[in-house]
Amino acid sequence: MKTKITIAAVVIVILSIACIVAGIKLVSDRSEATANKSIEDIAQTDTDKPERVMLDDDMSEDAFTVDLPTEPEPENLIEDGVDECELIPLNLYRRVAHLSYEAIKSEEGIIRTKVNSGSCRQVTKAAGEDGNAHKRTYWYDGENLIFAFYNEATDGSEDQRFYFRNGCLIEYIEYTGNDAPENKRYYSSDSDGCPGEVWYDLQEEVLRAAGVNAAIYCTTDMADYEFMILMDRYWTGGNDIEIDFGQNDREVAIAALTTIDPEEYYLDKGYVEDDENIEYFFLDRHLMDEPSKNYFGRVVKYTDLPVYGVDSVYFGPCLFDNEPAYIRSYYENETSYNVISVKTHSDSEYTYVERELYCGYWGGDDGTPNYSLTYTLRGADSNYEICKLLIKPKF
Repeated sequence: MKTKITIAAVVIVILSIACIVAGIKLVSDRSEATANKSIEDIAQTDTDKPERVMLDDDMSEDAFTVDLPTEPEPENLIEDGVDECELIPLNLYRRVAHLSYEAIKSEEGIIRTKVNSGSCRQVTKAAGEDGNAHKRTYWYDGENLIFAFYNEATDGSEDQRFYFRNGCLIEYIEYTGNDAPENKRYYSSDSDGCPGEVWYDLQEEVLRAAGVNAAIYCTTDMADYEFMILMDRYWTGGNDIEIDFGQNDREVAIAALTTIDPEEYYLDKGYVEDDENIEYFFLDRHLMDEPSKNYFGRVVKYTDLPVYGVDSVYFGPCLFDNEPAYIRSYYENETSYNVISVKTHSDSEYTYVERELYCGYWGGDDGTPNYSLTYTLRGADSNYEICKLLIKPKF
């Protein structure tokens, strides 16, 4: 009897140890899975979200006079790649206009007003030119393409309209004629701003056909970096600042990470010092490789980032607990950031993009620029490298 009790006790001990080990392994596996969660997993689109509505409109003879209905109908999204945001390369992702649906509709109204005012430069290409069946008309606000209208196709193809903001396609309309019930509208905000490679191909095709200098939409992606430089890192105080990206790996590392949205690519996140208004996003150590190469022609190390709390970093990309991170503030700062004009010119060696903008207290934004930012780029087509940035206050 004693022997049986002893054997039973040994069995119970062995089983208990096995359960403990299994529990430890399960917790370890879960921790490892969380730590190694890929960018693809984190950036996966939530397919349970309701689809964006499609607004049908009655089109008048004026390409911009649109009466929007009060009852929107369900929208058919561009299907290719809409649920594969995690697969889009950064050099495509960077050319998304990250605007809400409401902001896009507001911008659409601004574009219509500009075009109808007759102040925009207009270029028309006949049907058949460049092998395209459509008659194509492009409207430019300065150097910026803001609207393209494709119609009168010789092969019976549907008319198309394209709305652009700072070199990015924000809205695309397909229709067969005025008052057509089958009109379709698509927005860059659909599927959380990742409408798939079809969207990017269409965007590139229209920009190239319109002759838009690729340098413009290369520098457009530096907007977050510009804001950080002007407001969070180096308040100029009326002094010029010149940043030589060719000689400064730290600035390349910072700028490269500002071209992505950390909320799309984070590995882990939390609050800095338990402050719910300051959040950190831990990022993959190789995440800056592609944007630093795409924008600046070389790959820099994550260790080139400034150290949070040591190098006077308040917000933006940095090393946080020895890992690449993005520190973001959610405090209300009452600032306005408004790009007013974009101009380009070139010489035998470089292309120069001048961006005039207002950055400062929102109450002072009357459409007059208070900064001029000039980028120096080397290269051509879509292979530009940003060499320098000159910031000149205009106050």
